[in-house]
Amino acid sequence: MCQLLLSMRSEVAGSAVLELGCGAGGVGIYSAALGAQRVLLTDGGQGECDLATLNVRRHKYLYSRGASVRSMLFLWGEPVDALMAGGGFDFVVGADITYSVPLLPPLCDTFAALSEASSARDAPPTMLLSHQINREGESDIPKLLALVASGRGLHVSRLEIPSFVAATHPNVAFYAIQKGGHVSAGSAP
Repeated sequence: MCQLLLSMRSEVAGSAVLELGCGAGGVGIYSAALGAQRVLLTDGGQGECDLATLNVRRHKYLYSRGASVRSMLFLWGEPVDALMAGGGFDFVVGADITYSVPLLPPLCDTFAALSEASSARDAPPTMLLSHQINREGESDIPKLLALVASGRGLHVSRLEIPSFVAATHPNVAFYAIQKGGHVSAGSAP
């Protein structure tokens, strides 16, 4: 995901970024290093949020002047009001967070709610996911994600990525999630 964001550096600079399932916070912190002005790192585990908070403090020398980077506990599927308290987001990102089938419905609920909340204020955010495609037992995840998202009025499309990203990460697929559209059971993103 960091490589993809690097290829979008000019769009990330000055933006507001929300990272879902941040773990240690690497992608969000990298966004701040690319010039994002407001970054919110979220995870469903308190330990991960604590680690992300520690990493936010440890790496603040990387951020643009005046950048705000923080973390908070957030469970997918919960209301997004607390996330939106500081304003809408230009980007919503998730790196390798789609490996658990039971978590796809609440994740898609969150994407739908963020899209709705943002579109009421501004343009909907660019929502991006990365998924490692060669792990055993996960070959159907992209199709299932597309079906679950479709049921929430979202469309999942696989991104064509810059060649330098594909060359360094051949087993990673990148997806955009957008409001609208429909994916049938037979189509693979």
